[in-house]
Amino acid sequence: MNKIAVGDWRKDSTGPMQVVSGAIGKEKVHFQAPAASTLENEMCDFIGKLTTSKWSKIEKCSSDTALRDIQDLLNKGILIKESAGGRSTNYRLTELVPS
Repeated sequence: MNKIAVGDWRKDSTGPMQVVSGAIGKEKVHFQAPAASTLENEMCDFIGKLTTSKWSKIEKCSSDTALRDIQDLLNKGILIKESAGGRSTNYRLTELVPS
């Protein structure tokens, strides 16, 4: 566990960001985030509207996989679909209201 740096890009100095489960010594890595050195460029690509082509470029996956990923984020309420549809469908992040 590491201290959280608020308002700053993460660094890879303590290793890559990972989602891990399991006992110490028998950890299983479920997800490893892209390298911190690419984070700023990837976020600049994301600023504005998200499309399946942008997501497939960021994640280096097929457009079908990107569409499934985006659909999952829509179902979880993380993204909102813009009113336009078809190939040029845009998505945006849901705005969180502080409680």
